[in-house]
Amino acid sequence: MAVARLVGPQRTEVQILHAGTDDAAVSVRIGKVLLYLHQESTAEHFQRVWEEAKDAVEALPASADQRLTRALRGMPEPAIAANAVGMPACAVTTGKTKGDPPKPYIRVQLGRIAYEVRDRDAFNTCANSFAYARKQAALAFVQPGKNLIVHGAFEVAGDAFYPTSDIDDLRAPKKRTTPTTTERLQANAGLAVPKPTPQI
Repeated sequence: MAVARLVGPQRTEVQILHAGTDDAAVSVRIGKVLLYLHQESTAEHFQRVWEEAKDAVEALPASADQRLTRALRGMPEPAIAANAVGMPACAVTTGKTKGDPPKPYIRVQLGRIAYEVRDRDAFNTCANSFAYARKQAALAFVQPGKNLIVHGAFEVAGDAFYPTSDIDDLRAPKKRTTPTTTERLQANAGLAVPKPTPQI
């Protein structure tokens, strides 16, 4: 498991990638941790975990000493990148560092990544980023039935501008030989890929 120790406000970025396609994802970058969310349910799941962690945030100082997370000489802080699909196991734990005096922290584990936040500034950065990622996920992924609406509009336009023989060619489904990113992740996680519901 990779652990990212965070102190103070973090540089963040939340982006939608390949919106409305089978390879759609929402990326969440916090500090040097980059997480790709491949399903809307995953974004919802992670956002709920951060909401639950708010109950313990009062134990943290408003701002902690930046030296708690300083890099080693000759070796910068390593970057972390991971993919998430479905609803990975998550946990929220609290603790205190060794030393005199001990320093409190909250560790929010999302699958194989743990965000160990040492102050409220860092916590708010993370919680707000995942809340925004949840909103972006609602825009990134294809909603059930939307592909049928797009396909229907394409057929109507085709009827007006193309001969019948061309329309039949355009309507023919394209064969896909390579799995999508989501299908590959689900296969690696041992998850079954849901079959589309036949339309009557």
